[in-house]
Amino acid sequence: MNKKYERCIILSDMQNWIGYNAPTEELKAYKEKYKCNPHVYSFDLNGYGTMQFPESQVCAIAGFSEKVFDVMKVLEQDKKALINTIKNYIEF
Repeated sequence: MNKKYERCIILSDMQNWIGYNAPTEELKAYKEKYKCNPHVYSFDLNGYGTMQFPESQVCAIAGFSEKVFDVMKVLEQDKKALINTIKNYIEF
């Protein structure tokens, strides 16, 4: 990426870094260079359950529809919004 972004969307099977280090240093360098901390949405297109960016401002999502943009908006306001929604429907 060659400029500051508020959010980044990655579409991948999350397997390209297997055998190497996750690209966390590259993400850190990008944040430092452009003085930003974007929301990163990582879509796992094959469901292997791995993450390229295991960071606090990263959300891993499986599946895709037009509703994902609503989910992104909610998550940017409250990172635990989806968890809290589930807890409201489940009795422990």
